[in-house]
Amino acid sequence: MNRPTLFFIYLNIAASLLASASFAALPSSDKNNLQDNPSTDTSELDYGEMYLVQKREKNETLWQASLNYSYGYSNPYIGIHGIQLNLNHKVNDFFYFGLSPSYYLNSKKDVAAELTQKLSAQNIQTDVYEPTANLYANASVAPLSGLLNWFGKSTVSFDMFINFGAGFAKYKQDSRYLPSLRIGILPQAMLTKNIGFTIGVQATFDRFSGNDWQNRMDTIAGLVGRF
Repeated sequence: MNRPTLFFIYLNIAASLLASASFAALPSSDKNNLQDNPSTDTSELDYGEMYLVQKREKNETLWQASLNYSYGYSNPYIGIHGIQLNLNHKVNDFFYFGLSPSYYLNSKKDVAAELTQKLSAQNIQTDVYEPTANLYANASVAPLSGLLNWFGKSTVSFDMFINFGAGFAKYKQDSRYLPSLRIGILPQAMLTKNIGFTIGVQATFDRFSGNDWQNRMDTIAGLVGRF
């Protein structure tokens, strides 16, 4: 008898033993049900508790970019509207580094206009410092990541990013490039493998001189792309 024939004989014997073992593991009620009704749908049998573990799809992209809108809500005199671009390179699934430029448009609040008018009547000149732009070297780490259920229909990849930035800031009333630091918490949800969104908060600290730091808090939201 040649080797291929022996191989198929051994394969059939193994399959028969496996089927017998599976049948023996069934509850006695299910065995009787199968014997009396061979056409019974096995999906209705009671196998006890079963668990399904779903792992995240591995992120094969090397770059992550986001275009965000920010609003500085902590300044009592001006509203600070910003457009922020982040371009980061992936070191691994949990760490990115890159650049983050921002441009700002400012609108004076009513309280600022009223205060300026009252002080001008007393020949007191005031000026509210308005940021115009900044540029940061950016590092992002995601200590929390996983899958979220999306309206009970599907799952999405989720990352809780903590961003650290160091660079400079530019103000309308100051010709200098001021040292600046930034830290933010930006959760991300990826709707597809390449497209998602982010919503979070960030704090900015700009140093004018010595221990004179000006800080503000921003809310931020935008679109994320991975490629």
